[in-house]
Amino acid sequence: MAFLSKSASTVRTLCLLKTVANAEVKCCQLGIQAPVTVSQSRMCSTLDGLKKKHLPTDFDKRMLVWSKIYKTTEEVPDSISFTKMSKAKDYFRVRFAAIMSVATFVASIGYIISGKRAVQRGESVSRMNLEWQQRNRDEVQARKRQEGQQ
Repeated sequence: MAFLSKSASTVRTLCLLKTVANAEVKCCQLGIQAPVTVSQSRMCSTLDGLKKKHLPTDFDKRMLVWSKIYKTTEEVPDSISFTKMSKAKDYFRVRFAAIMSVATFVASIGYIISGKRAVQRGESVSRMNLEWQQRNRDEVQARKRQEGQQ
């Protein structure tokens, strides 16, 4: 964290921001003088109550282990801070997106290979469409003949 001076503008900035360098900061922890205005003092006093906890589910515990914050699910405490959970979710989200990108690339290569094999067999979408239309015409004509005979 950068050097913080104890000026009124720094106090104002710290009191209005909930996080500095991804860590929750309290005015009293930094040893900074009390803010000047009443609204700033309210913000500082509410910073004490910002450290809310999250009760992790089993999936949350797995995410915390996968993101290497804890080594095993047994080590995960009953309540953790929102910042740790947010960090684990962000890590999981990025990894999942990367895995899905690789899976999309592999699937596209598979479809390209499948399409090339279909061309070698003489299959094409336009030919399949023409055959389907011909079958439908033949079925409609067969129905009309049956209706005409009855």
